[in-house]
Amino acid sequence: MKRLRATLTLLVALLATPLQATEPVTEIIPSARAAELAPVLALLAGPGGSVSAYREQLVIRATPEKLAEIRRLLETLDRPLRNLLLVVRRGGGQASADSSAAARGRVVVTEGGTRLSASVQLQDSRQQTAQDDRYQLRAVEGSTVFIATGQDVPVLTVLPTPAGAVAGQAYVPAQSGVRVTPRLLADGQVLLDIAFVEARVEGAVIGRQGARTQITLPPGQWAPFARIETRTRHSGRGLASHQSGDTLAVTPLEIMVELLP
Repeated sequence: MKRLRATLTLLVALLATPLQATEPVTEIIPSARAAELAPVLALLAGPGGSVSAYREQLVIRATPEKLAEIRRLLETLDRPLRNLLLVVRRGGGQASADSSAAARGRVVVTEGGTRLSASVQLQDSRQQTAQDDRYQLRAVEGSTVFIATGQDVPVLTVLPTPAGAVAGQAYVPAQSGVRVTPRLLADGQVLLDIAFVEARVEGAVIGRQGARTQITLPPGQWAPFARIETRTRHSGRGLASHQSGDTLAVTPLEIMVELLP
């Protein structure tokens, strides 16, 4: 019986050690951004833990392990926000090829008979252009900016009235662009959350398509994040002629971030 009691006492002592180590503790950390950071840090507090803001102070209740994680994250977040310069570059070019064929002739009637004269003209042309457009915008890390290009286009609208319907015209923005949210990481690199939107006008309808991605890059380095390809074909036929053409436009998009003082 004494040996059993000694074994139980040792077992209770062994079980009590980790329980005491994982009991929540409370710590108060000064922070000028306490109200802003408290909801973010609360996600790491774990079950039974909490993070609240009180007069530019963070009141943290968490286990020692979770408290260490919160402190490490706080070293990264609780610092002055940096000003950044975002540069988006639209490069690439456009290649087009056109061909045409036409026939011309005439019939001449003389005393000796009939004579036919005709000529055929063939034409083939190729053209290639290049572009390098850049858009710059200042931003504070963590904020979302939109670099847009485009124009307002007229769209036919029909408005119901008591007497029937009235047709009118309204100008709607058809803008393409890039929505970017930059964040500085602890290792000095920049994490970019990028959403690209392309607007196309087809008659009275404005269609939009886009994609979203995340990339990490060092400051001052270009990185590709999207590529746009547009191919158009046209053809026409007359009484004695034929025309056809093919145009391919390739536009790669790149982005770079510079740290401003």
